Amino acid sequence: MVQPNAHGRWAQDRAEVEWFLEPDFGTEALHRLTFKIDAYGRLAKTIRIDTPLLIWTTTRRREAHLREVLTEALRNLDNPTRAPVSTTAADLAEPMSIWTPP
Repeated sequence: MVQPNAHGRWAQDRAEVEWFLEPDFGTEALHRLTFKIDAYGRLAKTIRIDTPLLIWTTTRRREAHLREVLTEALRNLDNPTRAPVSTTAADLAEPMSIWTPP
């Protein structure tokens, strides 16, 4: 159903969260990600686990356009909360510490 580039788990104290990672290197059209958002939403509905999707992209400019596409894609889901998404860009000062939902 989905083929993330990575799956991880962050554990701290007694809390933990799992996540999927999709790097975006700017080699495909952003609207292609709408198909991925739909697939992650279907996966969450099927397994009944809402696993956050983190999308890392190359520039803040591309991230801004990506967030527009993601906002529209999430609007089209039956239950957008089933597909929590956050983005970041490589050209931010500390990109891995700044994840922002659309």
